[in-house]
Amino acid sequence: EAVRSALASQIAALTTQLGGKAEIHTFSYVGTGTYGKNNKNSITADKPIVFAAILFRSGSDYDIALSDDADRNFMLGNALTTSHREGYGFGRQYNSGTSGTYPAGSKSADGKTFYWSWPNDTTTDRSQFQYNESGVTYYGFYIC
Repeated sequence: EAVRSALASQIAALTTQLGGKAEIHTFSYVGTGTYGKNNKNSITADKPIVFAAILFRSGSDYDIALSDDADRNFMLGNALTTSHREGYGFGRQYNSGTSGTYPAGSKSADGKTFYWSWPNDTTTDRSQFQYNESGVTYYGFYIC
């Protein structure tokens, strides 16, 4: 219930920030298979981004709506900073024992670009957790 309440509060703040006016843009990209803090993904708009979401991915032998297999399908501009922070980016959580690692996210100083990546570099392929699997197409939208 606390998560639901926090989300409702963020949506209310977003609605106030938009002031009844919004531009909604769609985007897609094909994953390259790279991952890690030195291989960030990004989307860029001509105005500051308020909200962005990745909703769907399509690969060679499957199509899937990102839902229960995903942890971070959206990014909020007012929650991001210019410092890349774990837990704020698009992607899936990776559990290892009792702890997990979350994708990292940040934004440019002008708010027009959102970045996301796996928070560290590792020899184990984490491209699927960064939403950057090679040859997979990802679809989403953002609101300015």
